[in-house]
Amino acid sequence: MKMITDEVKEEILSKQNSITSNSHFARARRPLLNNQEMAAVARRAAELIQERGKATGDLRDEADRLCALGAMYVASTGKYWLRPHPQVEKVLRDAFNRRISEPFGFSPSIPEWNDNKKTTAEDIAKVYLQIADELEVAE
Repeated sequence: MKMITDEVKEEILSKQNSITSNSHFARARRPLLNNQEMAAVARRAAELIQERGKATGDLRDEADRLCALGAMYVASTGKYWLRPHPQVEKVLRDAFNRRISEPFGFSPSIPEWNDNKKTTAEDIAKVYLQIADELEVAE
């Protein structure tokens, strides 16, 4: 039986890391964020919406505006098409859903609420800032 040298092990690990870091599975390998880091993601999502404006019907539109979820994705991963770690996304989505269902007594989906003509970019940013405040206090 042949022994695997340390150099061979390093080469194999390097190739594995290269494959996973360049794929959509890379997010699963990232460590989870604490509440302060998730609050920073929420604040960045608010900034992105304020800077770029609100997209409807898609995560990002031709004018580079973002919808509520697109802003979350970009704030967390840097890419509008790459979803955050599942637990990070769940925390932010759940907090977002709580905020948007309070005024209505029912919970529209985030895309439905985002695409409503009455929902403004400022409304979306406000929700993200409220989420950030909530997460910072919870730490």
